[in-house]
Amino acid sequence: MCFFESCQFCAGGRPWQICYYPNGCRPTNISLFLLLAYASDGEDVVAQATFSLLDQDYRPVASYSLTTAMLKFTARRPARGFKEFLKRQDLEQSGHLIDDCFALRVDVHVVMEAPRHAPAYDLHRQIGNLMSSEEGADIEFRVGRDTFRALRLVLSARSPVFRAELLDRPVKDGTNVVVLVEDMEAPVFRAFLTFIYTDTLLEMDPEEEYTITRRLLVAADKYSLERLKLICEYSLCNHVKTGCVATMLELAERFHCPRLKEACFEFVRSSKVLLDVTETEEFKSLARSVRAVAKELVVNFLARGLEKASISRWNQESQVSVIRASTCSATYS
Repeated sequence: MCFFESCQFCAGGRPWQICYYPNGCRPTNISLFLLLAYASDGEDVVAQATFSLLDQDYRPVASYSLTTAMLKFTARRPARGFKEFLKRQDLEQSGHLIDDCFALRVDVHVVMEAPRHAPAYDLHRQIGNLMSSEEGADIEFRVGRDTFRALRLVLSARSPVFRAELLDRPVKDGTNVVVLVEDMEAPVFRAFLTFIYTDTLLEMDPEEEYTITRRLLVAADKYSLERLKLICEYSLCNHVKTGCVATMLELAERFHCPRLKEACFEFVRSSKVLLDVTETEEFKSLARSVRAVAKELVVNFLARGLEKASISRWNQESQVSVIRASTCSATYS
């Protein structure tokens, strides 16, 4: 059977050809097929083709245009199309056959696979599994009656303090380093270790959140975990109350937490709140231990009071000036 193949062209990242059978499957017909030039075994390529006869101005002739369904092209069946695209007699009488030549247009639409999205980020969960499973643990922390086992490499990667303390310590094969922790309770250390492994905080009981977060901030400062320290600072800003504002101020001063300090100053803006705060035992302790902070708190309050008084006086003087100006204007009229 006589047929002609076009040059290869690319559509949807695939090589294609047009197969033209001038005598068709029957001598009276013309057959056209779209051929997938290359396909791997077991691979399906879904595509649709529209074959159109063109007029002398190279525009598709609607009456001589056919479109396939969405078809699968495989290595075993690479060609799909129309056995009876056009009758030879119809072509000769159509007026689009010039000097035994005619033009065709083939539009190929290839269905592309949906892009595969990368799996969700779960590195923190995977490393967290090392903590819960204690797999490969080579260091043991004893916190009161509780014991926590961990990996020295993880601790050293997260904290420069741990890196200096642990990596230079010789360890015999098959033995673990044992560290006694005396400045943290077990719930605080568990939250601390969880953050080191997962970079996230544990969900805490609202009644314990303030206490644990405050002690976590101290641990974060000790082990140079700046992200944990900042998270704790922002969290503590939401816990500023009359009974603990003095403690918060002392904490902010000692561990250089400017946002927490500002939140405390903002809280004691009113004279009533300041008086309530100064009557607490925490403030009296603050005044004895960190006098500069207690003094700064009072000075800051007085400065704001003077500022408000100046603004109020300026507003009153402005109103008097307006009244005088209005009076003069009325007299002039």
